[in-house]
Amino acid sequence: MYQPIGREELERYLPNFDPMRDPQVGEWVLVSPHRRVTLLRPFVQMAVDRGLQPTYPFLVANTLTDGASSPSVLTAMEPTCSAQVDPRRIFPTLEEVCRKYRRRRVRNTKPAMFNNKINNIHDVNTEDGDEEDDDTTLYLNVRALLLTPCAPAVFGGSDFIEGLDKETGRVVFLNWKTGEVRTDTAALKPRPIPEWAEEVAEKAIMEWENWRREEKKALHPRETDCDAPPLQKARKE
Repeated sequence: MYQPIGREELERYLPNFDPMRDPQVGEWVLVSPHRRVTLLRPFVQMAVDRGLQPTYPFLVANTLTDGASSPSVLTAMEPTCSAQVDPRRIFPTLEEVCRKYRRRRVRNTKPAMFNNKINNIHDVNTEDGDEEDDDTTLYLNVRALLLTPCAPAVFGGSDFIEGLDKETGRVVFLNWKTGEVRTDTAALKPRPIPEWAEEVAEKAIMEWENWRREEKKALHPRETDCDAPPLQKARKE
């Protein structure tokens, strides 16, 4: 049985996690552009060093518990049951996503200096080319090793996450909870908020706006607050 992630387990994955700066709802953590390196670098290194494998609700048969046994979650794990789809054939790795959405990306660069494989983000001389900020907000599911710009349902999006079937080359949408695969973009459409939850949604929107204002005050003047959908659930401070 798949159980919700606890704070203790989350902090083992993300040692720099700050609940005041890194909104978390359920399994998902919102990764702001300015928090990307701080949050992700240790986690990506841990995943590589320990050989972690993605764990999804529809692939897990045994119970994940807190307490003394919870460190086992951080060991290398393989899916415990067969499924029609392997998320690893659809979603990019953490490293691939981090490379794509680096905080500083060079544009209008000089080919002689930058168009080679040995240069990386740390080699860039800002005086030799223009740079731009990548302000893409990402969403992280640590158990699934899933990092995506697609907002999950708890952040106003959908449980279907966009990916690329590496065998067919087609864009597909995989439900990270159930394993269902769709090919229509309607899969990303958020579900309508039920009438009984409208008041909760309004409070969540207010909380989200307050958080964005506080984050903006705390950032360097060059930094901008992230543009992400409002929370669909109110979080307890």
